[in-house]
Amino acid sequence: MALFYTNENFPIKVAFHLREMGHDVLTSHAAGNANQRIPDDEVLAFAAKAGRILLTINRRDFIEIHEKSPKHAGVVVCTQNPDLREQAEQIDKAVQDAGDMAGKLIQSIGDKGKTESNVDVSLRIQIPVTDFDGMVEMIIAHGEIIPINH
Repeated sequence: MALFYTNENFPIKVAFHLREMGHDVLTSHAAGNANQRIPDDEVLAFAAKAGRILLTINRRDFIEIHEKSPKHAGVVVCTQNPDLREQAEQIDKAVQDAGDMAGKLIQSIGDKGKTESNVDVSLRIQIPVTDFDGMVEMIIAHGEIIPINH
């Protein structure tokens, strides 16, 4: 079971499905943080202080914040997916596969290449490396880990 905190733009039904799966999900609304124009870095700081993995669809801003300071309990950035149960299942699997989420960013690309019987699920993970100043990036696609060289 993971502890999650949803950014205010995150689909509430995904939070409900994650709760059904046994996860502890705190929404920004339930925390009293909705509709207050809280800066994104403070949203992530709130989640980190609470020991919760942040769930958001605000990809660009949270990827940038993570790259500047990966000191948090984890971030999962998602694309919009009309199948909210499927999105919850993808998040559940990605977080389980990642193990300890501290300092990790997962990009869940859930609706890419979707057809009637096939869903192409890819994940991009950034992991801070303490031996040198930088990040190691990789994509996990179809069960294979593919390093990204910058």
